[in-house]
Parts: sequence; structure tokens; C-alpha cells
Amino acid sequence: MQDLDLNIAFWDYDRTRPLMDGRVRPEGINPKITVLRPREIFPRMLQDQEFHAAEMSLASYVILKARNQCPFVAIPVMLSKIFRHDCIYVRPDAGIGEPADLRGKRIGLPQYSSTAGVFIKGLVQHEYGVPPTEISWFMGGQDAPAPAPLVPLDLPADIRLEFIPEDKTLEGMLADGDLDALFATYI
Repeated sequence: MQDLDLNIAFWDYDRTRPLMDGRVRPEGINPKITVLRPREIFPRMLQDQEFHAAEMSLASYVILKARNQCPFVAIPVMLSKIFRHDCIYVRPDAGIGEPADLRGKRIGLPQYSSTAGVFIKGLVQHEYGVPPTEISWFMGGQDAPAPAPLVPLDLPADIRLEFIPEDKTLEGMLADGDLDALFATYI
């Protein structure tokens, strides 16, 4: 019997390298591996379902599943889950000395519904008592202009979210003082 060709996309992690270099070979499967950054994989899967299997945003998956619009089957393999405490950047002059000081501030993040963003917002709310409703959110490209969200947002009315101008970046706005903090998706 011929091996099944399986197009797979993920990033170059220590956890995926054995599959990439052939040290691990699934029986009966001929993996065709495409190595891309997650931010390149997610739109290709969400818009075109380009690969048979791929690394995927957990938050996007859960949103689609809750809306009964999910074409994917998830397997419990978390390739890039890390503690996101080091992805929070603040301006030294923003009056933020501790996480509770994020209340009432202007905070940028690349995608409001990204898995990293969901984790950081949950951390700030549940560990430090600052709910998302007490922050003014700004969404856009972290270091380069970015398109609209891949999964349409359906936010509660008390969430204040603005899309930044197409010619700006979150990092630039933080440097210029237009934001008080940045919840980075990648560092």
C-alpha cells in the first residue's frame, strides 16, 4: 500500500524538528512539510485551508467552533505555548509600575482574538484585576501594517477597540507615545 501524502505546515520548533529532519517518521504517511511562521500559516488555513494539517491559532479555532463554522478537527498538540509575561511592553513615562496600573491605559495588540492576546488579557484580568473593559484597545500591525482580523470580531459593546491607521505600527505608536503599552504576539 502506498504511503499517504500529507501536506503539513508549522514553524521550526525544537518539538517539530524530529519530524522535519526524518528522525521521526509516521508509519504509512509521507509528510510534505512547509515551514512557515504561525502568522503566515494561520491566514492560509483560515482563508484557503491550504494544508491537510497545520499549526493553528487556538483562539481562532475556539471562536469558529463556538459559531458552528469550524472546518477543522483539533488535536491536543500545543507547539508554541509559552508564558506571555515577557510580551508586555510599557512606556517608562506611562505611569505603569505594576500590572494593575494598566487600568484606563491605551494598549496595542496585533490581533484582539489571537491566542497570545487572549492569554495576556486573561492574565491581566485574573491575576491583577484589570478586565478588558477597563482598557482602550488598539489593534494593528506590530512591526508592519496588518490586514483586518482573519476571524471577524463580535465583541461585547463595552469593549473599546480601534483599528490603527494603515500607515502606522503598534511599535511605532508605542515609541511615539500614542500607546501606553503593547501586548506583543511575538518578540
